[in-house]
Parts: sequence; C-alpha cells; structure tokens
Amino acid sequence: MHGVAARHENLRATFDGLRMRPVAELRDFFHVAAAGSREQALSLLERRLQEPFDLAGGPLLRAWLVRVEEDLSLLGLSVDHIIADGKSRDVLVNDLIRLYDAQTAGIDPGLPEVAVQFADYAAWERSYLQGAVLERLSDYWRTTLDGVDPLPASGLTDPAAPGGETGADRVRFTTAPGLQPKLAAAATAAGVSVYGIVSAAVKAAVAAHRLPGSTPHDPYDVAVYGSAANRVPPEVADVFGYFATPIVFRTDLGGDPTLERLLAMETRAVLGALRRQQLPHSLVTKLVNPSQYGVRHGADPAKVPRYVNFDFGSHNDPASPMPDTGPDGTGRAVFRQVGLPVLPVPRGGLRILSAERPGVISVDVRYRTDFYSRPWVSAFAADIHRFLTAAAGDWSVRLSEVVPAGEARR
Repeated sequence: MHGVAARHENLRATFDGLRMRPVAELRDFFHVAAAGSREQALSLLERRLQEPFDLAGGPLLRAWLVRVEEDLSLLGLSVDHIIADGKSRDVLVNDLIRLYDAQTAGIDPGLPEVAVQFADYAAWERSYLQGAVLERLSDYWRTTLDGVDPLPASGLTDPAAPGGETGADRVRFTTAPGLQPKLAAAATAAGVSVYGIVSAAVKAAVAAHRLPGSTPHDPYDVAVYGSAANRVPPEVADVFGYFATPIVFRTDLGGDPTLERLLAMETRAVLGALRRQQLPHSLVTKLVNPSQYGVRHGADPAKVPRYVNFDFGSHNDPASPMPDTGPDGTGRAVFRQVGLPVLPVPRGGLRILSAERPGVISVDVRYRTDFYSRPWVSAFAADIHRFLTAAAGDWSVRLSEVVPAGEARR
C-alpha cells in the first residue's frame, strides 16, 4: 500500500480550502483487523469504509485488511471522491496487485514511472482552456443547453411517492441472454453505439413518465445528466486523479420518430457532447446558469433539482471487471472483487447504471424512496427493458409503438 501511495501524488493529498497540498508520506491510513467469518469481515469493512474523511488533515485513502482464515483476507479500500474517479480505481488496484506479486516473489514489479501527476494535468488544463479553444467549447454548450439548465430538471414526479424520510432502493434487471450481441451487431451496421441505444432507452422512459405540465418546455425534449472520463490526452490514461466530469446529453424525441432515426439522433448527441468534454461541467454551469454552481454538493438539498443521472459501463458491483489472478500453480495470491451492500441515495432522485455483460445488458435503477414508489420505478425500468428488446429487432417501428407516452399510458 505504501508503494502505491508513493507512486501517485493524489493519494497523498490534503486540502487547504480549495487548494490541494500533497504530503510527502501517507500516514495512519492502513489498518489491520481480524474477523471470525467472511460475513463479519464484510460488516466490519462496511462500517469502517463509510466513515467520513478529513479533507484538511487527511489521509484521503483508507485501507483495512481483515484476516478471516490463514488463506483468506479481505482488503477494503476507500478513497474520497475529490481525489479519484472511476478509472482511478482500476489504476489503484492494478498497481497494488503488481506490487504485491513482485514483493512476494522478490522481483521488480516492472511498473513504468508515473511521468504525469494530476497536478501536472491541472496546470495544463488551465493553459489549454483559453482563447479560441475556450470560445469554441463554450459556444457548443451555450447552444446545446439553450432552454435547459446544466443540472437539468427531469420533470419526473410520482403522485404515489410515499414521502417521509429520505432513503434509497433499487430495481434491477438483466436482458434476455443473447440480446447484447444483437444490439451490438445492429449498432455496428447502423453506425451507432450500444451506449447510444441504452441512453435513448432511458430518455424514452423519461419522456413517457413525465406528467402533463411537468416541464416548462417540450416534454419530449429530454436532457440527462451523465459523466465522461475526460482523459483525452493519452498521457493521463493511467494517472490516478479526478479527471471525470459530469456531462449533459440532450435529445429531442418529438415527432414520434422511428427507432432508426431516434438512435441516429441519440448517437450524434452523445458523440457531440463527448467531443466537448474537456470543458468541465463546473465551467459549463458558470457559463449557462451560475445559480446552479455547486448546488449538487451544497448544504441545502432543497436547491438540487430532481434530475436523472445515467452512466453506462461504469458502476461498481461484484460483477464489475477486475484483474483476476491465478490460481496458476505458482503459489500466487488470488484476488477477487467483493461487493459491499452500500447503496448511496441518488442526489437527483434517480440514477440509472447500466453495463454490457457477456450476452446481456444489465440495468440498475436506483431511486430516492421519498421521491418515487417502487411500482413507479418498476414501470420506468420496464420501459427501458421494452426499448432495449425492441432495438434488437425492427428499427422501422416508431417510438410510440415501443414506449407509449403521455396520455396513452394513463
């Protein structure tokens, strides 16, 4: 663990207000414990790893090694999101495994030197986002978000929502076996993407579940809040840090388009946004609607609009890809990922996490239990499922034939 912390400056970061200040050596971040069973170890890790971080005092990396049996230990890693994005998890785990294997074998791990640290990227970004580049990116987002906020209200309301105490729950489904290859083949033939297909399915469900008058603009004009890796320069592909940025994908589903037309529009919307991801969402917010700047992380949750957060292929559950070593007959340790039963409350009320699995598409719809009831979310998820199933077939059908919207639903 100390070797990984020494490699990546961001792991040794603390904060003085908004200013990051790395320390020379990470201290008091590694803890060892014992448990009588795997279940007890998971329970201990769940409690320990949810303890809040001290941004000023650090450390912002916390590791707990819990020994269960002689040949079974669980390692829990927790990193404050302010210093790491999803890709950084892979960087951390890959480095850790390679360093561990090398140390136990007494050999050089062969890890390349980290030539670029996150602070180097931050300095480059400041110099890059100026002049003509900044104006070009700004013009795109001003035009694209004309009429909607950078934190776009979903217009989704469940009249049967129970209200009461804030909580979280989820509705999950996996498509029929073999559907993913059909979607991938159809997408390739049409020059679109599976990402675009799932994104269009989510937007179709949003449009279908909006109540009359729930949005000040066209109810078929749907903007969804997602994220982009923002690791465009190849030099930062394997750098530990927070490069990712929220991003808004907006599509007009009006006119009852065919699936072919809708998916072409959705792919253009997704690609257009991804090509301009280098302007961080915080700057887009200041540009388009400064009043929303910082509200997602502010102290007053009432200022956060209900929005839909959609991510594809990036959620962290027990089936997520992870290096899986051995057994190879050499006595090497075997590493496998274990999921903790932690379900964060979605800030905007509704978060959809989807991923391609072998032969299938998995979809996890997480929701605030005071905003939405389980029957409402189940119906919302069913519309996503219905769209994905239809997209594996005839693209000449119209959206209304796949996901009825508005009064046709009620």
